[in-house]
Amino acid sequence: MFGTIKIIFVAIIISAIAGAGLYVMKLRSDNAILKANQIQLEQSITSQKELLQKQKQDFEDILESNKQLNKLINTLKVDLEELDKRFNKGKRDVGKLAIEKNRSS
Repeated sequence: MFGTIKIIFVAIIISAIAGAGLYVMKLRSDNAILKANQIQLEQSITSQKELLQKQKQDFEDILESNKQLNKLINTLKVDLEELDKRFNKGKRDVGKLAIEKNRSS
């Protein structure tokens, strides 16, 4: 009877040690996976920061180009108004005169 109890007790101890060993190996495996995920996450964060910085620079470049384009448009508007004033003095409109001259011919 004591022999059977000893065998059962030894079997319980061996299975507990084996279970603890398997549990520790699973924890090590999970830890390795988590470390790999952490490295990948940090790389992703770094690349996202670089992307955001580039987008910010592109946005600033676009704003600068837009300012220059608006400046050019305003200059062209002023030039157009000056030309309009030169060619349309009083009731003289070069465009209308040309159309009327073609009709009368």
